[in-house]
Amino acid sequence: MLKGALNAVTRALAIEYAKDGIRVNTVAPGVINTPMHKPESHDFLKGLHPVGRIGEVKEIVDAVLFLTTRRSPRVRYCTWMAARTR
Repeated sequence: MLKGALNAVTRALAIEYAKDGIRVNTVAPGVINTPMHKPESHDFLKGLHPVGRIGEVKEIVDAVLFLTTRRSPRVRYCTWMAARTR
């Protein structure tokens, strides 16, 4: 699914379920450092990202945990692009 479509689906679901107190959010990572990407491709993949780096799995986990904790803000419909600049 394209990220534009993901944004539209997230918003539509959030609007539909808001009356039931259900929050709908998505996390849409870019390139993540996993065994799927061979080390020799990392330089090329870094060049595809605006901040010039590959994301780490822990960054995605942190974003999901943030959204699922009771202490998170009352985010209603948002697509989180998980990225760190350093």
